[in-house]
Amino acid sequence: MAPVHSKVTLIDLPNEILFQIKGHISALDLRTHVCFYRSDPHISALYAAEQDEEAFWEQACWLAGIGLKHSESPQKLSLSDYTWKKIAFDCIEWDGFCDHPQCGNTLLEYNARCMAECIEDGSIPYTKPLAVKQSAELEESTIHILSSSITFNKFQLQDKFGFISFPDEEDVEGDACLSCGSPLDEHPLATRSFVAFPPVSRMNFHPLIGYRIASVERSTGLTVVDVVAALYSALDAELAPEAVDDYLEDIPNFVEQCWLRNEGDELYPGFSAAMTLRRLRTLRDIMDVDNWKGLFCTDTTDEGGMYRLSLKSENY
Repeated sequence: MAPVHSKVTLIDLPNEILFQIKGHISALDLRTHVCFYRSDPHISALYAAEQDEEAFWEQACWLAGIGLKHSESPQKLSLSDYTWKKIAFDCIEWDGFCDHPQCGNTLLEYNARCMAECIEDGSIPYTKPLAVKQSAELEESTIHILSSSITFNKFQLQDKFGFISFPDEEDVEGDACLSCGSPLDEHPLATRSFVAFPPVSRMNFHPLIGYRIASVERSTGLTVVDVVAALYSALDAELAPEAVDDYLEDIPNFVEQCWLRNEGDELYPGFSAAMTLRRLRTLRDIMDVDNWKGLFCTDTTDEGGMYRLSLKSENY
């Protein structure tokens, strides 16, 4: 009778070999590190053996282009059970295999590639630092590709009784969407992605259609949701009619675009530009027909870069 050979599995290998396997996983590959960790308690013990396991996951998030959300701070992390390790695991378990074209492994690879380029050209160190804001680096910064695809829900929502409800002021991520209308709060990997590479710690914004947008600042690097939250604060403020009028003046056929949703539609009797001005009362109203084109660095100052949040019809 032939001898029976038991099958050797990964966890049957000695720790020395397992440490070598772990060491061969790229530091930029957050998804593989999380999956390797979760493969078996024996493997997770290898990560726990790190001199400072939390520092390992903080650096792993940094190299994956992932930071804190607008409601978080390093101080809060140190005082709670919510850690960089949990942030890494949440992002991968929820989004690491997401099939949305702007999320999942596509986004992870994009972030890691941008961070690797910054490390290679010396604009940021390999380990987790404070975010940078030197003029030379700002001039060469790459704005995250997601900045050109964020949209917002319509302002007024009617319930079955005909009452108007408004978005919750705190529900920034639930109100904003990726392409195809997928809510941003369903994509933690997208919300936590750095909004610029190299990451910057402060952004100042040009006024948008006459409305001043407050600067945003985060020592650990601004993320996509930080900028979305800054824009969100301006969405529903009442715009001066002259500001809207100035905005529309230079956009050919914009008035018609507000009313003609489908090719072949006709304007109904009584249509006028004045009606359009009455309809376009807020930035959200305008973004319903003229989406956000993206974020552009226009200048640098001692207080950080100056950025323009541009709409598609603007010539910037």
